[in-house]
Amino acid sequence: MPSGCRCGCPTDLGVSAGWCVVGVPGTIRGVGPPGREFRWGEAGYSVPESGKGAAKVTQQLESVAAEGAARSTRRLIEEWLPIAAIGIESLRERTPMTPFPAPNRLHVWWARRPLVASRAAILGSLLPADADHAKFLHALGIHGDPVAAKARMAAAGKRIDPTTGKREDLGPNPYGYCRAFQHNPSESDRDYVRSLGSSDGTPPKVLDSTAGGGSIPHEAIRLGCDTFGNDLNPVAWLILKATVEFPARHGQKLIDRYNQLSKKFVSKASTRFEGVFPTEAENIV
Repeated sequence: MPSGCRCGCPTDLGVSAGWCVVGVPGTIRGVGPPGREFRWGEAGYSVPESGKGAAKVTQQLESVAAEGAARSTRRLIEEWLPIAAIGIESLRERTPMTPFPAPNRLHVWWARRPLVASRAAILGSLLPADADHAKFLHALGIHGDPVAAKARMAAAGKRIDPTTGKREDLGPNPYGYCRAFQHNPSESDRDYVRSLGSSDGTPPKVLDSTAGGGSIPHEAIRLGCDTFGNDLNPVAWLILKATVEFPARHGQKLIDRYNQLSKKFVSKASTRFEGVFPTEAENIV
């Protein structure tokens, strides 16, 4: 620290320059002899026009400004992401013999991304680097420790009853909570995301210009973001319209219309299918 420094900043401006800076993310102010302070704003800043150390002052102020801006704009995904937990939940999402997420059942798409991984990418890109990890995991729908649960299952698989020859049974759901994609973000989750938008309450904007099967737009809407999606492939475009835009735009009216049309279809088709397929229980569409 220069001997004349009064703020404790790490920059070495030189005593002869008569300057010292305080770097705070988003702002910089100068302290020094009266009349020698600089001001930072849209018009930039001023430095001593002449004198020893002026060029060095300029260079170091620019460096501090860049470092402060970088600290204030780094996102959570750049610093931390629970890859193992997200990976396990992505596998749970597609576990055979369990209901797949609704978009998967409506139409096939070749490279459809897991919903929980898509939600993690969106949230991790919106949240600041110092965001609360517990809030992040809760909004994802990871309401337990899937890594620890996986370890328990692996250990249980090695414990075999010598009498029955069966492995230890941890029950129908050893994870202790539902699959993450089934968690619909709560109002508090969405309020948290909305707080990341502009100061007037406008939610953050999310754009996926190659949206494909629509996992990212789907999750962005669930999080309450102002969402934009598109794809050059006309099939993908239609999938996005039917599985993302229409439900978000029409809500309950779309469900009512679907139920109306499906009942009409079943009533017309059932007589043609008699004797071809076994009779199904009522209320199955």
